[in-house]
Amino acid sequence: AYFKQVGKPHIHTQYIISTDVDKDGMLQCPSIELYTYLKTHYPQKKIIASGGVSGEADLLALKQAGVYGVIIGKAFYEGRLSLETLSNWNAGIVRS
Repeated sequence: AYFKQVGKPHIHTQYIISTDVDKDGMLQCPSIELYTYLKTHYPQKKIIASGGVSGEADLLALKQAGVYGVIIGKAFYEGRLSLETLSNWNAGIVRS
């Protein structure tokens, strides 16, 4: 896998927002390997994933990878994830 690191996160940074631009808008599964890498190398940071999410299975995989949050775009716009489903995930009511 290819990881482009722009720079190390600042010591006081609490969050890392990471978008896999190759997956963004493609609905082809997020880069779990990328987010696992980030969580392993920066365990104290809250990772927010973006790109590739197509449904609840992807949300579960990201949760299992330890991400803090997810930016949802096309999956919501195309009706693959409803507002109710996203609200339940946000509230911690998840199907596993």
